[in-house]
Amino acid sequence: MAKWALLVGVSRYHTSSLTALRGPRNDIPAVARLLTERFGFSDRGLDILQDDAASRAGILAGWDRLQRNAGPDDSVFFYFSGHGLETPDLSRPGGRGSALCACDVTETGAGLIRGPEIGARIDRLRTANVTIVVDACHSGTASRYLNLGDSPVTSRLLRLRGIASGLLSNNLQPPLGEDSALLTARSARHRETYLGAAHVGEPAADAPLLTGANPYAGAFTYFLLEALRGDPSGTLTTRQILGRVRASLRRALGPLAQSPVGAGVGQDEPFL
Repeated sequence: MAKWALLVGVSRYHTSSLTALRGPRNDIPAVARLLTERFGFSDRGLDILQDDAASRAGILAGWDRLQRNAGPDDSVFFYFSGHGLETPDLSRPGGRGSALCACDVTETGAGLIRGPEIGARIDRLRTANVTIVVDACHSGTASRYLNLGDSPVTSRLLRLRGIASGLLSNNLQPPLGEDSALLTARSARHRETYLGAAHVGEPAADAPLLTGANPYAGAFTYFLLEALRGDPSGTLTTRQILGRVRASLRRALGPLAQSPVGAGVGQDEPFL
């Protein structure tokens, strides 16, 4: 059984409408190190896209490589660190969706990768073992906007991340009102596990948790890796790991702490 990972981190965006982030540059090597040292991923199995390499075309091409490489018994891991946006879900009145911001996102919404696009690529994988982790939030406190049609889409200020729990929110995430039976059926088929940095409407933080010239990390990523390193035997379930992450965030950030969320049948199994 082989293990394949697509790790995407965007600190620097081409548009001035999105502020630069400092955490993703530290998040990506930290996640890669844990995957290889703890979970048995090979260097060959890691596909890393950062900054200019993490364009919309580059990220979707990365998913195409996962589709080609991952066999029926293999495992796939997708990680994103950067900005994301809450977008209108035109399939239902008043619905909300979400999208990842590739490095080349524009003020008109070009360069977004919407949830259903990722969902469609998961459906094309030959493997049923898929884990997705997104360190971002939906909107949070923000002062800049991207305009998608007639709807303002809120981004987030420096050190607030911009997507929420629902990477696949248009068709998978119960927090966004989707039918839970659909999630259960699809999740059971694919054995997907989803971890998101914050509930809808909450910010997710870059925080100075490290040392050195750039001490910033995604707070969710930092405490997720800490919790996983604290369970070297792998006896805790993903749900229990997420509980530890929530507690660490509350201790570190107090009333500013975000509330990470999880979904999928893999929550009651060990992480990866």
